[in-house]
Amino acid sequence: MQIAKLDRDRLTELINIGYGRAADSLSKLVGKRIVLNAPTVELHAMQHLSQALVKLVGKEVSSVHQIFSGAVGGHALLLLDHQSADVLTALLLKDAKVEDRRAAGREALTEMGNIVLQSAIGICGNMLKLQVGFSVPNVSLEAIDDLLKSIVVGDAELKFALLIDTRFQVADQEVSGYLAVVLGLTSYSLLLTELDKWEGRQIWP
Repeated sequence: MQIAKLDRDRLTELINIGYGRAADSLSKLVGKRIVLNAPTVELHAMQHLSQALVKLVGKEVSSVHQIFSGAVGGHALLLLDHQSADVLTALLLKDAKVEDRRAAGREALTEMGNIVLQSAIGICGNMLKLQVGFSVPNVSLEAIDDLLKSIVVGDAELKFALLIDTRFQVADQEVSGYLAVVLGLTSYSLLLTELDKWEGRQIWP
């Protein structure tokens, strides 16, 4: 399944703005400069998403999952392999004195995921003039198939996933992850319509 180049370019531009804000927030959080590199965006049918993700991050992932709702609604997930999740949580906890590092690691990953997801999705909502609300983020460590099944159960509307390559650069380290935005046909169609309107506002302010 292909996404039109113009739509990909528009989404990349919007998400990149959100990533800039997320990087600033994460840099303050860890006390080091973090760069979120310009993302790449691909479109997958839901039935092919699991296979695509397994190739990228393996069969099990650490994930931060949020439901977003409004005119455009769906699921947003930050997906990291175990090594990437460990590197990022170590940065967040480096100066922390905690008795239960596992619980603290989950909390740190939740906070980081919340920043990235709300920045990326929120900026799209703001700039497209779409009001978006978010659920409380949920962190899990599970097989990709189980994670995706838990999302689509009872919701046959969910058809598409935008898969966004996410690269965190901290000092001499680069950590890879993926942002998956799962949408139904109605939400995806509306998103494309609003992208057209947004581009029109840029050309004819």
